[in-house]
Parts: sequence; C-alpha cells; structure tokens
Amino acid sequence: TAGVRVLKTDVAWVGPGYSFGLNGIAEAAGKFVQYGDHARPFIVTLDGWAGSQRYAGIWTGDQKGGEWSYIDFEIPTYIGNGLSGQPNMGSDMDGIWGGLNPVVNIRDFQWKT
Repeated sequence: TAGVRVLKTDVAWVGPGYSFGLNGIAEAAGKFVQYGDHARPFIVTLDGWAGSQRYAGIWTGDQKGGEWSYIDFEIPTYIGNGLSGQPNMGSDMDGIWGGLNPVVNIRDFQWKT
C-alpha cells in the first residue's frame, strides 16, 4: 500500500450513475447530427472518457488567473491530455476573472498561443 488511490469508473463496476459521464458526449453529438442539419458536432466539455476526442474538446474549467501557480499546473494538464490522445483543449486566458498581474497575463497569452 504505497498510498495509491484508484476509482474504477466503469459502468459495470460503479453502476448506472456514471453512465452520463461516460456516454453523455456521444449522446449530445448524436442530437447535433439529428437536429442540426447533419452538421459535424463539436462539444466543449469539462470531462469525458476514452473516445471523447471524437466529439469534444476539453476545457480546463475556471481558473483564478494572475498567479504563476495556475500556469504551473495547467502546463502538465495540457501535456497529459495531448499524450492521452485528446488534442483539442483550451482554458481561460489569464483566468476567468482576469489576473491583475501584467507579467503573468502576458506569459499566459504567450504559452497558450
């Protein structure tokens, strides 16, 4: 026991409560095709599952901005998503409220472009 914690989010193991998280993106994409004049669906989501890159891009969620620590943990998030096969990812530019630190603001814009 090396302090590792795991949550197996497989419907067979955790029950139907997770079915939306696992299948919601595919279901939403199907509605876009059905009611959207057969347009190619593209969804921005906060979560997903294996294969969700077929339909959606990931948004990292609300970040405060103006602090180096937010850039510090966003970079590994982007790298991890890319390595897992999720190429479409985005986040708020300098946080959802905008930071008050001009240096952090500029660096955030630079690395995200």
